[in-house]
Formats: sequence, structure tokens, C-alpha cells
Amino acid sequence: MTDAKRVDIGEFTYVIRHARASHALKAAAIMANGLAPLVNGFRRGRGGELDKILLGLAETFANPDLAEHTEKLCEIFKPYTQVVQGDKSWSLGGDHGIFEVHFAGRLDALMKWLVAAVEYDLGGFLDEAKAKFQAHAAAASVGSKSQSPEGAATTGSSGAS
Repeated sequence: MTDAKRVDIGEFTYVIRHARASHALKAAAIMANGLAPLVNGFRRGRGGELDKILLGLAETFANPDLAEHTEKLCEIFKPYTQVVQGDKSWSLGGDHGIFEVHFAGRLDALMKWLVAAVEYDLGGFLDEAKAKFQAHAAAASVGSKSQSPEGAATTGSSGAS
């Protein structure tokens, strides 16, 4: 098992360690709540894959709790991140305000760091969830084709009894 992940973003290197299990569990719950609108929008979407994805994204960004979810994820992962610049280093979870000062005016860097922290700590969990979602979506797609007249034509059944 790797002790830490190093990510270069701009002139800084972020050394990310795994969060405690209880913190990772909270992060997984936050991710599940945050992704629920995406999944629900995708499931309710009509048309092609792109239309479904766009509806899911629209519902995700319209979620009034999105900012709170994102902030909670930052709170969970910042104590497990060391920032390195040249021969200096500091913890994002260090002195009160260091996180806000470090990322002030650098939202792109903050989001890259957060994605890296989430991928490092929850990657296996997210990969498993993604695989299950894709398998479920594929099974639902096959099921809907076999129920439609077009699906009946491709399977060779007429649909008539």
C-alpha cells in the first residue's frame, strides 16, 4: 500500500496521505449524497446518453447542498495534505486560515487538489460504484430494448402471442 500520493499543481506539490477510516466513511457518504442528483437526473433523462448526462449535471449543479458538500470534503482531506514549494512545506490542515489563504484566487488548483484527494482515498470505492452503475445501466438498456418493438425485431420475436 502506498503511503502517499504526490500531485504537482502549478508551483506546488501536494503530498496526500490516506484519511482515517472514519473520515473516509464520512467522505464516501458526502460523495453519495452529492452524486445522487447526477444519478437521478441520468435515470430520468430522455433521449441519448449525452442528454441524460447533461440533465444529471444540471441537477447536480442545481443542488443547494453542493457547496456545503464540497466544503465538507475539503475539511475532511486538508489535514492529510502537506504542501511543498521548494524547501518549504506546510499542512493544509495547519494554522487556521492557511487553507483559505493558500487557495485564495486559485479555485482551479483547489478543485484539482480535491479531486486528487478524493481519487486517492476513495478511488477503489468509486471504481466499484461506477462498475455497478454501468452494469445496471447496461442491463436496463438491454431490458428496454427487449420490451420495445425495435427490440423485439432484433431478437426475432414478434411480440404477439
